[in-house]
Amino acid sequence: MTQARTLNNRYELQSKVGDGGMAAVYKALDLKLNRPVAIKILRDSYAADPQFLQRFKREAEQAASLNHPNIVRVFDVGDEGDLHYIVMEYVEGTNLKDLIMREAPFPTQRALEIGAEICDAISYAHSTGLIHRDIKPQNILIDRSGRVKVTDFGIAKSSNAATLTEAGITLGTVHYFSPEQAKGLQVLPQSDIYSIGVVLYEMLTGHIPFDSDNPVALALKHIEEPPPPLRRFNPNVPTAVEQIVLKTLSKNPQQRYASADQLARALRGIETQSEQGTMAVRPAPVPPNNGTSGTGYNNPRRPVTPPNGYTRAGYEDPGATYVQPVRPVQPARPVRPQPPVDYETYDNYPYDRQTGARRNGVRYYDERPSAAYRNRMPVEEQEYYEEEPRRSSGGCLPWFIGGAAFVMIVALALAAVFILPGLTTPKPTPTTGPTPPPATTAPVAKVKIPDVKNKSVKDATDLLTKANLQVGNTIEQNDTSVAPGNVIDTDPKIGTSVDVKSKINLIVSKGKETAPLYDYAKTNPDDAQKQLEQFGFKVQRVEEFSNDVQQGAVIRTDPQGGKDVTATKGSTIKLIVSKGPQPTNTPLPPTATPVPPTNTPAPAVKVTVPGVVGQKSADGQKAIANAGLVPKVIEWDENDIRQQFANDPAALANALQTYNQLKKGEILGTNPPGGSTADKNSEVIIAVKK
Repeated sequence: MTQARTLNNRYELQSKVGDGGMAAVYKALDLKLNRPVAIKILRDSYAADPQFLQRFKREAEQAASLNHPNIVRVFDVGDEGDLHYIVMEYVEGTNLKDLIMREAPFPTQRALEIGAEICDAISYAHSTGLIHRDIKPQNILIDRSGRVKVTDFGIAKSSNAATLTEAGITLGTVHYFSPEQAKGLQVLPQSDIYSIGVVLYEMLTGHIPFDSDNPVALALKHIEEPPPPLRRFNPNVPTAVEQIVLKTLSKNPQQRYASADQLARALRGIETQSEQGTMAVRPAPVPPNNGTSGTGYNNPRRPVTPPNGYTRAGYEDPGATYVQPVRPVQPARPVRPQPPVDYETYDNYPYDRQTGARRNGVRYYDERPSAAYRNRMPVEEQEYYEEEPRRSSGGCLPWFIGGAAFVMIVALALAAVFILPGLTTPKPTPTTGPTPPPATTAPVAKVKIPDVKNKSVKDATDLLTKANLQVGNTIEQNDTSVAPGNVIDTDPKIGTSVDVKSKINLIVSKGKETAPLYDYAKTNPDDAQKQLEQFGFKVQRVEEFSNDVQQGAVIRTDPQGGKDVTATKGSTIKLIVSKGPQPTNTPLPPTATPVPPTNTPAPAVKVTVPGVVGQKSADGQKAIANAGLVPKVIEWDENDIRQQFANDPAALANALQTYNQLKKGEILGTNPPGGSTADKNSEVIIAVKK
């Protein structure tokens, strides 16, 4: 593909700006609107799958409906020949991963600001029914003004329909996905919150919480291991911030924040706390006290509570002289006690000190400490409760207004008694002419939902349209009795009578329930079996010799696993485990004897002796017999081998190595050895480990 290529005579590709597992991203020029755009082109391996394409287009169109300042806009979805693409907003800037590589760990306030904006974007997406499922720093862009832009919603999961990233098909990046994604379970909005927690962890420490060269081992860490404390890598991270991040990384989704919006409030609550902790506090002025005021400490007309822990002895003695102490300086607007980490209540919204408005638009009023404002009504209360100054004389005006009001009330009462009943009394119906029949309401037409089971979605849609019904949502679910892509049932049920033009939902089969089948080569078989069983598979271990994989490690699975490979849940997966290098044939004494010839000697027929070293005795005997030879079994232990090769140290070492590799009942060697030729029907000695 060259830079000069133009898609559908509109989008001129200029340069490649990104590359991922499912698509490549290009900077392009929209020739129609004369603006730069980003175009994501689906890879050929996915473009060849019709079912994938259908979902890709549907979900990309749903992502195009997202309109939020922290989300990269999707402008168009199209195709040209075999190319399928999404046209998106082009963001001048960098992605968060590059920023982390250059500058992490971030200052706490900067990380909290970025995290809160990510939460804003994800909260909006969740409100529309989309779960992102692949939140990672590579999918978070920072434009030149510093604004966060979350991208890659084109393969997001709809919370009300089956999608490309349904349970059982694990997409996303292993370093950032949640424990439920690692298990292949249903994805929840809290799965995105877990991924945001990993991104926060990386911004604050410069490290990801879990890492491994093997994706299976890494997935198991997400499932089982607790994340290391952030302060291990960055001691400057406040404890409250560490608690927020660790809460997002809880293994149980129910123990994380209930929503991305709640997490955003927690992050912004920490920001506000930091701002308040560094503000200069202005002292409140001390009100004058000349000893005559009714609120003074030494006013004999009003008993007061001694300040600052003084005893009352001086107040109770009328002759005692009391010197008013210096009153403590109070802040004009004291710093309120900080709430717990969750910051879920209204009082924890940050507010603007100049306007007095919270960020949620609600007026904010602080409570004044009683020590600084004793016997003084707060300003806010004075606005509503301060009495109007009394007038020295009212004149006649109040009496005139009162009399007029009394007359109006009496007039209204008389009207209610004598006039209104006549206006509201219904007039008699004329008796002339026949009484018209009562109006009748036409019954609403009903129609039965036709039988569309086992029909394709297109055929089912046609049948419903002919029945004067409309097609509502398409809901996919696993089913083994109906072919994938065909209708299982409808909602309401098939055969139900409904009003014409009613919307009927189609329940469509997506076949058997599947789960990811990874490539487990060279991994620990216990770990591999544990994860396979968690995914819902049955596991059968089979041992096999291998010159490439060390003894005790997994060679492969049957069926073979790999990237984007899935298998039916409940099926049996063979886990092939290495027994070490292929053993060599243990030389045996030449005791093979041919079968005595018949009276009429026939020309000897040569056959090849099969290689059966390492096989079980029964399997080896069967293979030799099928080759037209006669098996004869002898059993050897270690002493037999040492006696046999007492005069040949090299042969003894080789035979003992083979002996130690094998289990009881497995074949040590044959005579003639495997691969050589022997007369048909001749005897082959098989040495089996005792």
